[in-house]
Amino acid sequence: MQWGGRTHFLLAIVRRIHEVQELPAVFITFFAWSLTEVIRYSHYALNISGGCPSWLTYLRYTLFIVLYPMGLAPGESELYMHSSMFGICS
Repeated sequence: MQWGGRTHFLLAIVRRIHEVQELPAVFITFFAWSLTEVIRYSHYALNISGGCPSWLTYLRYTLFIVLYPMGLAPGESELYMHSSMFGICS
C-alpha cells in the first residue's frame, strides 16, 4: 500500500508537472522516504545475520514518528496545491 502511494505520488504528480520537481517539498519528501528505507533495510539485514545493534532497533521503531509526517505533510500538501492548478487533482 505504501509503495502504491509513493509510486502514484512520483509518477502521477512529480513526473507530470515540471514546476513541482524543483520544490523543496519534493526534496524533503524523498529525503524522509530514503532515510526511512535505509534504516529499515539495514535493520532487516543485520537482524537476519544476528548482529543488529540495539541503537538501530531503536531508530527503526522510533524515527518513523518524525520521518512519517516529514515525508507526508510537506510533499503532499504543497504538491496537491500545485497539481490542482494544473487540473490533475480536483
